Amino acid sequence: MKVALVYGGTSTEQEASTLNAQFVEAALKRLGYRTDMIVYDGAMIERLRSAAPDAVFLCVQGKWHGDGTSQAVLDFLGLPYTGSGAMAAAIINNKIVCKELFQYAGLRTPSWQVLSHADYKAEKYDFSPIGYPFVAKAPTQGGGNGIAFIKSSRDISKIEDVFSYDDPILIEQFIPGLYTTAGFLTREGQLTVFPSVLVITGNPPPESELNTYNGLSFTVCKSDFPEAVQAEIEAVVRKAFEITRAKDYGRLDFIISKEDGLPYLLEINAVPSLKPSSIFPQIALLYGIDYDKLIETVLLNGLNNPFRNKRRGIAPGFLTGNERG
Repeated sequence: MKVALVYGGTSTEQEASTLNAQFVEAALKRLGYRTDMIVYDGAMIERLRSAAPDAVFLCVQGKWHGDGTSQAVLDFLGLPYTGSGAMAAAIINNKIVCKELFQYAGLRTPSWQVLSHADYKAEKYDFSPIGYPFVAKAPTQGGGNGIAFIKSSRDISKIEDVFSYDDPILIEQFIPGLYTTAGFLTREGQLTVFPSVLVITGNPPPESELNTYNGLSFTVCKSDFPEAVQAEIEAVVRKAFEITRAKDYGRLDFIISKEDGLPYLLEINAVPSLKPSSIFPQIALLYGIDYDKLIETVLLNGLNNPFRNKRRGIAPGFLTGNERG
């Protein structure tokens, strides 16, 4: 089986996307798959047609890449690919749209409002319903880009930089508490929700050895939240998975409020980083799925999507990895 790895991203995420693709390619080669690295640019369609892969492993990141754009191109070409479809990826990549869906579904999330650049320049805003401090977020950005922490009215000018990424932007209540994240992964057609974990950051190691993954830039550990909190987090993951039409794998971030002890949903990530030292692979490893197995599971999920296979004329049935060829 031949797998094309499509990678690329915005200027701020290009390097991370390339590194992800290199790690994934090394894993696929260890598993016996043939691979072809294809950068996301204007010549991508021609390269994909020439390569004629059996599947595409998406390692793209950021606006105009992992936001449904590349997924729509692959749908047009009739190529199966990993992760969520074009519509879901577009929804998930927009934090404002996600907030609207969370609110509609009754999911607990920090208070929020939308701010346009025109209203900001005209000072037509009232942050009192949110209160200080709050976080200003560019809705289509990831990797910590386009975020400003506004402690008081003296910091309002920091919002201007957030508008350099998007317009309008999201204004979100800051809730002091404990950050936690929960991953989901489809395995043989069934959705697995991993119990939420705590993420302890540290100094990231050099990652120049692309065929090994010994160092960790984060440490994850199982949380000891009360059973009711864990149960709610799992229920929220499943509901968010449903309403955003997510597919195959991803991660949801929460804050456990210091004040009331309840989980507040922050956002969903449909294309989490897949470097071995990244959070999602560490979550999988914590629950018994090693890196190579995780990468193959993500790949096979893409190949077994019934809607994509219907267009390709493939009969229903679950591929197991024995078709590597």
